Amino acid sequence: MKKAGVFGADLVAKVLKEMAPKHANNIMRATVQSVAGEAKKRIKKRLPKDFSGDLRKSLKHKRRQALPMFPVSDVYVERGVFYWRFLEHGTKATDKHGSTPAVHFVRNTEFEMSIELPKIGKKLFLKKLEAANKRALKKRVA
Repeated sequence: MKKAGVFGADLVAKVLKEMAPKHANNIMRATVQSVAGEAKKRIKKRLPKDFSGDLRKSLKHKRRQALPMFPVSDVYVERGVFYWRFLEHGTKATDKHGSTPAVHFVRNTEFEMSIELPKIGKKLFLKKLEAANKRALKKRVA
């Protein structure tokens, strides 16, 4: 599993410093969860069309318990769909059935997102921040 670095660290640190710690942690947690959701969507787009049913449905993203300032969300495939590894890495020809070529739907998505992570993270962070500000404003008015 590859870990992603902090995106737009200066912007994030500046905005979160000005907020209450509880709200800052909630926004960071929601942003990390959104990035995991974006990764799941991109992986689904890259899946081979032949294996769309169970494999598409079994892709999930979930928050994992971690320290408040270091939120973690994982993208995973449920246990019942073990064959995703054979599609991702391919198989060798051992008998008359032949081999399966590798289709790197996870690896390619990971590489693509590692390049775009600052842009994706900033966009999702600002979206979550705006939503949190709207909720706070709504509470003040009511």
